[in-house]
Amino acid sequence: MSENKTAKYFKYAIGEIVLVMIGILLALQVNNWNESRKNKINETKLLTELFNDAKLDSVFFESRNSSLKKHLVTVNHLNSIHLGINADSISELPLDYEFIFDPSLAYQSTVDANFNNRIDAISNDKIKMNLRMYSLAYHYLKLHYERRNRIFEINCNDLSVKYHSYRTQIDSSTTLGNYFLGIEFAKHEKVINYTNEAVVLSKERTENFITINTMLLNELRAILDITTND
Repeated sequence: MSENKTAKYFKYAIGEIVLVMIGILLALQVNNWNESRKNKINETKLLTELFNDAKLDSVFFESRNSSLKKHLVTVNHLNSIHLGINADSISELPLDYEFIFDPSLAYQSTVDANFNNRIDAISNDKIKMNLRMYSLAYHYLKLHYERRNRIFEINCNDLSVKYHSYRTQIDSSTTLGNYFLGIEFAKHEKVINYTNEAVVLSKERTENFITINTMLLNELRAILDITTND
């Protein structure tokens, strides 16, 4: 009888151990599931933040690109007037870009500022690769904007001050012909066209950056399943 009791107790103990192990495994599984769910929620928040920052970059650098393009078109028109190419018709066109002597052009990537050191917090490999491309593209864009600003500061700072009062007189009725005379284009043609080269390079880098920004936004839209207007 004693041996029979011992066998029962032994079986009971084994059963208790098995139940405890099952309980531990279930608890670990639930804990892992909760951690996975929390991580997914946190990463979704992170990717949503990245998406919103990328949209801010898109708006900002599209505006930069628009300014750069208008600058180039304006200088091209002023050169045409200077060379007498369709001078009369071009002179009557409205001025679409206010000032070509700005020594400084602002630039700032919200994505680069907020995510430069947070790439590893993202698990999606395509997003991580896109962010690395983004960071590199922004690095080169910064170099070109800095170069453009240095060239303008050296060559155009005095002109910016000289024609500041004229700038305040520009309104919707100002034509390219008025502007040509107002900034004494013929006198400063060499400086304007020299600095124009820096604008061309900045525009190229800006457009490259916008392309990578669009790729990132499209990837994030797909991951976040953004189907509404954003």
